[in-house]
Amino acid sequence: MNILMGFLLTFLIELAIFWIFIRKNHGETLFYVLLINAFTWPLANLIYGFWQDFILIELGVFIAEGFLIALLFELDYKKAFLLSFVANFISALAGIQIFL
Repeated sequence: MNILMGFLLTFLIELAIFWIFIRKNHGETLFYVLLINAFTWPLANLIYGFWQDFILIELGVFIAEGFLIALLFELDYKKAFLLSFVANFISALAGIQIFL
């Protein structure tokens, strides 16, 4: 159950952050954030099961999501990686506070 709650928390936090930064087509934003998290979140959890270095895994998620954000939202890399950093930093902090 914690896994599902973790995904939901991550998704909702990151969706709110995206809606603040990207002020267009909320339906498209919702779909893209769900798609991005559906790709990176399970991989991060799978890797964490074998290799429990939270910081390095989050760094990998930040990088992967930065490229996906640039591609899907058609943003330049600087903006995409800034958005990825903010979203992942806040959702990681929330996850640490709640689940650890």
